[in-house]
This record gives sequence, C-alpha cells and structure tokens, in this order.
Amino acid sequence: MCTYLRPPEEYILFEFSHIHGIDRGDVEGAPSWFDIADAIVEFVGDAPVYAHNATFDAAVWRCLDRYYFTGTYPEQFYCTLRMSQRLLPHLVDHRLPTVAEYCAPVFALNHHQADSDALACAHIVAPAAAQPRAARVAACVR
Repeated sequence: MCTYLRPPEEYILFEFSHIHGIDRGDVEGAPSWFDIADAIVEFVGDAPVYAHNATFDAAVWRCLDRYYFTGTYPEQFYCTLRMSQRLLPHLVDHRLPTVAEYCAPVFALNHHQADSDALACAHIVAPAAAQPRAARVAACVR
C-alpha cells in the first residue's frame, strides 16, 4: 500500500517540496492518518518496521498517533542508517542512496519517493538479516 497522507490543516507546510516534490495538491484528496490507521495496524501486524534515519520517521509516527489518538506505532522499529553505520563502517557515507547502491547495485532508487525508499530499506535489511542479532538490535529505535 502506498498513499499520500493529508496532514492536519495546522501542520500543512510545504517547505521541503523541493526535496520530495509533494505539494498541497498531492495531499488534498488523500486520506488522513486516522482514515488508514486500522489498515496500518493490519499491514504491520507483529512484523518489524525499518526506515533509514528512523529517528525522524519514528517521531512523525508517534506524533500522528498522539494527534489522532491511534495506537499504530510498532513494537519493533529499526533504523537502517544506524544498522549500516555499524555493519558497513567502510562506506564513504551512510546516506540511503549510498547504502542501497552497496547492498543492491542493480536497484534503481528514486530517492525521497516513499515506496522506493522503503524498497531500498528492504534491500539493506536482507543482507543485514544474516548478521548477528546483536548488530540489528543495536540499531533499534524505541
């Protein structure tokens, strides 16, 4: 599932449109977090969630849960940025494009597109899953 979200009116700011290309027109007809909360819970279930620079994503997720009085935040939330810093210290940097290129050289990342970024995280997690559990747990965001 991939969808834009309509943020609460008081939080509609498009100061980063130059990075991700999303503007007001993209979100006007989109569902709110409340509208899709049940689908999120069903989709995630007990599975771990991964994001690159997950501290940002986790903060947004928690804020959405607080704002809408939902309880969707997953029990296991891992950061592929932290994971790559621990498991791939030799990389020149640990930005998502760099790590994705290293882990999946044939994957064509469309950076800052949610579905493409999520697939990049999957390509990072797959080889990391073979690493000892301690390395993965060290990258946990709580």
